[in-house]
Amino acid sequence: MEIVKILTGHTSRKTAFVVIDFKFLRQSTTKYVWIETKPGFGDRLAWQVLHPKTVELSKIYYNKFCVFAFLFLDKNGLLKDEVIPFDQSSRSNQKRFVDLMTRIDPSKLSFEQQYHIRKKIYEVFLSNSISEQKYLTGGHLGRDKDWTTATLDHIEKSPFAKIADYPPFVPQKDCPITDPLRWGDPTPSTDW
Repeated sequence: MEIVKILTGHTSRKTAFVVIDFKFLRQSTTKYVWIETKPGFGDRLAWQVLHPKTVELSKIYYNKFCVFAFLFLDKNGLLKDEVIPFDQSSRSNQKRFVDLMTRIDPSKLSFEQQYHIRKKIYEVFLSNSISEQKYLTGGHLGRDKDWTTATLDHIEKSPFAKIADYPPFVPQKDCPITDPLRWGDPTPSTDW
């Protein structure tokens, strides 16, 4: 999928993105699409269709809540939607976040959207830390705990656009963790 332009500001039925030539019941009609953000739940896609025969609006349809959802135009100018759950490894979350920040102005995200993204990245990093630290002892564990504390503090307190700019961890040569969930190359992903 090729994202040409991420759309922002379509947050309710009143500000919905309007698709004029939407096919519904084998007829062309109008579809209204927006991203609803709910505190404590996240984002979800919402849409409503103008019934081609009765010319009345349908009920509002919703997708499930997720950490972050957005609308975008593809290379053909068609409206698409995508979600980023930020529920994979911390390394993957870091890459996805860096990539997202190259595609969208963070000031276009609501406070709630920023909060949900920051919270999920923090929770996943903490969870990954707990699962990996079981395999560390001595100096490895001490270095990892110091880095983890500093990184969680950075994720919690840094400006939103800088969440993924935490200092890299450089493991010692004899580190028992060979496929870490939290450190690695933060180069932006290209899987969009």
